[in-house]
Amino acid sequence: MRELTFSQYLERVAVEKRIHPEWRMGQTYYHVLHELRPDISEYVRGSQYDPFHEDKVIPDFLWVVCEKW
Repeated sequence: MRELTFSQYLERVAVEKRIHPEWRMGQTYYHVLHELRPDISEYVRGSQYDPFHEDKVIPDFLWVVCEKW
């Protein structure tokens, strides 16, 4: 299987947000990341960059994810 790019990750987040409008944006970013790159999701889980409970950290989260991608 071909590895997805960071841009494709962002596209997948947009699709999943439409499918799951009940999820906050941070939850959507995290769920999709966990599915596609569990190694990176484990790196951010519980850290100051974890967007699951705090949407306000999304810009920093995206920076870290892009760097780790």
